[in-house]
Amino acid sequence: VGMPKMGSSSLHEFFKCAGHNSSHYTCGPRPRGKGKKGPGLRCATCMEEAFRTGKPMLASCGGVSRKNPNGYSAFMQMDYNRPGKTCFFPQMLPYLDLIHKESPNATFVLLSRPL
Repeated sequence: VGMPKMGSSSLHEFFKCAGHNSSHYTCGPRPRGKGKKGPGLRCATCMEEAFRTGKPMLASCGGVSRKNPNGYSAFMQMDYNRPGKTCFFPQMLPYLDLIHKESPNATFVLLSRPL
């Protein structure tokens, strides 16, 4: 539940090493189609769409659910930011409240480092 560049990659690797299905920045397969390149679908893009359509943000983006018992049990760096254009930070209010309602027993880790 931190901001970018606070150690989310390290925590992601820790969760993977501990046997969790962990997501870092991407929450799905790479978009398909002519000229589509890069990593998978950004978690923030998926979660923003889920929010706008009234769907659960974690389950809609690959999180553990009844329909997807092997989904992600850990999400790291869920945001995106395009300076001067747009950004979406699911780890900030009011979205964080919705994530907590969806997964009330989740553990939230606040990552920080000296700047």
